[in-house]
Amino acid sequence: MRLETYGKCKVVANHLDLQHAEGRVRITLCTPEMLRIQATPQGEQFAPDGPALVKRRWGRFPFSVEEREEEIKVRTASLGITIGKNPVVVTF
Repeated sequence: MRLETYGKCKVVANHLDLQHAEGRVRITLCTPEMLRIQATPQGEQFAPDGPALVKRRWGRFPFSVEEREEEIKVRTASLGITIGKNPVVVTF
């Protein structure tokens, strides 16, 4: 299982968990073409999976994570994702 820590970003398997002043953000890399973004206030848990997300377990595939001072860059074979740290903003 992949486990890495990049400052405030922790990578566990295909999840990226980020802590920030107001709470947490989790980005799940489902496939090289698809991601899921969840956010929760400080001290709360992420909502359980609902019926809109049919599949809960996804296969492994390569991706890279590069942390910079103001942002985190994630790349899959099909997506380039930028996560701003302050404020937390996800673009792809």
